[in-house]
Amino acid sequence: ISALVASLAGFTTFSDLGVSKGLVVTLDPERCEVAGANRVIFLRIAESGKVFLNNEPLTRSNLAGLLSELFSKRERRTLHVLGHDQASFQTIADVIDIVGGVQSTTRPGLLDIEVRLVTPATVKTGCIASPSQFVPIRHSPK
Repeated sequence: ISALVASLAGFTTFSDLGVSKGLVVTLDPERCEVAGANRVIFLRIAESGKVFLNNEPLTRSNLAGLLSELFSKRERRTLHVLGHDQASFQTIADVIDIVGGVQSTTRPGLLDIEVRLVTPATVKTGCIASPSQFVPIRHSPK
């Protein structure tokens, strides 16, 4: 029995090595940053679970395609995400998971979009005062 316990302990300890799991996110800084030539892309998850990209309503099914189109040609790929206080953690995690799987339209592979969570401290800086201040996505000049 002790050999069985030792082998199970060894298997449990080493079975998950090298496998990374989870969602990679950073917090938006509490000071304003210059975005350069790139417009800020803002994703908001409402209390109901609905998703808005720069105030445009989307479905989760078309989110990946639109993000791929927007970020494939960008050098810096940062998406600012704000989840409503009453939105479920699972809904926010599912949306972030979709972002993590966005494929490039210009080359094979994932885009590796950086997700930055917008916090109340960021909103207080005035950098992201309101989603309504963002430029619409689909009506931008080409």
